[in-house]
Amino acid sequence: MDMSRRPAAGDEALPGAIPLAAPQPIYRYHAYQGDTNNCGPYSVAIAANAYLGEARCDPLAVAGTMNALLFKARPLPHWVLVRLRNGPSFPWGMAAYLVERLGVPARCRAWCPEDLLCGNLASGLITIVFIGDLLRCERGRYRGWAHAKVLYGSDPERGYAFVDPGYERDALDPWAARGIFWQTREAFLAGWRGMLRTAITVGVQSAEGSSGGSVAFTRPPEPLAPGRGARPAAPGWRATGSRWKR
Repeated sequence: MDMSRRPAAGDEALPGAIPLAAPQPIYRYHAYQGDTNNCGPYSVAIAANAYLGEARCDPLAVAGTMNALLFKARPLPHWVLVRLRNGPSFPWGMAAYLVERLGVPARCRAWCPEDLLCGNLASGLITIVFIGDLLRCERGRYRGWAHAKVLYGSDPERGYAFVDPGYERDALDPWAARGIFWQTREAFLAGWRGMLRTAITVGVQSAEGSSGGSVAFTRPPEPLAPGRGARPAAPGWRATGSRWKR
């Protein structure tokens, strides 16, 4: 099967073919997080909308509702911390939010092999990845950072393509104008290792829900409409490009 993504009738024409790309036009749902800590919620909304095939989830509304603790009934009843209030999101919390709140199947894993990324692209599964350096210190001060974004494609020469909420669309760049942003393979893998090669696979059922029960993976989510968004970012933190800085 030819998994390259080429311009198609009725679709936004891409500047060229990508050798291995997601079958879904994920870039249609790109949203810019601005100067906030909302890369996690925005990546969740982008991935969910791409999985559902329509813009049902407003990213700012997702950011607001992700501030609340999430209750999970399985495997044992417990509360999940999805994110710090208006701050960084936790990968396991994002996966739980996709399943429990949006009804979108998702599974979070650490120490993923690189083969998982291309395998998900070839299988039509959407992948949220995390890059960063949680142990970074400068002059005795902690400077750790992390960022979430959605994988779109892979090219042996250009590296990996992402639908990245940390960057605004740029009309002067034919790829960025469509919400697609490239990163070299070497740079991405270095940042991914800094986050323990963590990834959320969207479209695959987690082991916890494999036996059925209260987790309904096929129900459509309730649309999250604008007007229920997050407050400004927590004091002392800001997003610059794809980095969190104090």
